[in-house]
Amino acid sequence: MTDTQIKKDLEKIYKIRRSWSGAKGPFTEEIIRERGIVLFAQNILENLLSTKNLKTQKTRSFYSELYGVIKDRIKKQL
Repeated sequence: MTDTQIKKDLEKIYKIRRSWSGAKGPFTEEIIRERGIVLFAQNILENLLSTKNLKTQKTRSFYSELYGVIKDRIKKQL
């Protein structure tokens, strides 16, 4: 993934997070899982940006593959 694509996907995730409303009651298990996956995807993308500076190719490819799996899971939200 290029830095431009990473930043674009991060902006989409930030937009999703801004759209979350406050709890008016207890969250369902499904909502908790979906939000956890979105937060995990955000963490992966931020790690990808930081590994660019470290120039560690193995770490960068690991996070790229991991994000590919997670992105399929949250594709409907992006």
